[in-house]
Amino acid sequence: MEFAKVLQRRRAIRRFNADPISVNTLHSIVAAAQQAPSWGDSQPWRVTIATGDTLARIKAAHRQRAQAGVKGHAELTAGTPTWPAASRENTHTWLTGIQAFLGDQAPQLDAIQANLFDAPVLVYLTIPQGSPAWSVYDLGAFGQTLMLAAADYGVASMPAYEIIKYPDIVRQFTELPADQLLVMGIALGHRQADCLNDYPAGRTDTHQILTIKD
Repeated sequence: MEFAKVLQRRRAIRRFNADPISVNTLHSIVAAAQQAPSWGDSQPWRVTIATGDTLARIKAAHRQRAQAGVKGHAELTAGTPTWPAASRENTHTWLTGIQAFLGDQAPQLDAIQANLFDAPVLVYLTIPQGSPAWSVYDLGAFGQTLMLAAADYGVASMPAYEIIKYPDIVRQFTELPADQLLVMGIALGHRQADCLNDYPAGRTDTHQILTIKD
């Protein structure tokens, strides 16, 4: 697939159908993501994938806790108070926009999130405990490359805090090594025909983020 088409296809999908993804496809997606750059070629990333019975147990435990209103406690600090004004405004614009777009169906967002987007695959990205901040940058590059690779294979994706906000559940069922820091989760699957997936999220005008000095 041409790169421009891959970029266009990669978007946040909030509800997946039940169609499975083969182990071979998952392996190919992760192998492609390994082409991401890293500081000193350190390649700090590790990938753990939950499917089948493991995923079902994670979803059940997560759903029970989310529906009870238990606050998340991700291993990386979450929240927006320290974000600059422009970032907070972008987030506010997105939130009010999608709520208006969904109208009466907006409340289902919480239910879908509680069920981890109905995804048939959850990908957990980790780096070694005590890694330098640069490794978080490297892992972000890996995660984006993984999602672009998935798009090239016709697989949709959703990176979300929701997936890793109860790290003890993830660790219980995936047996993540204690020396790994759980940074991000990405849902993979095939897009469900649902208005949740139709919201056209905007982007800041390029002139507002770009400076070129000649």
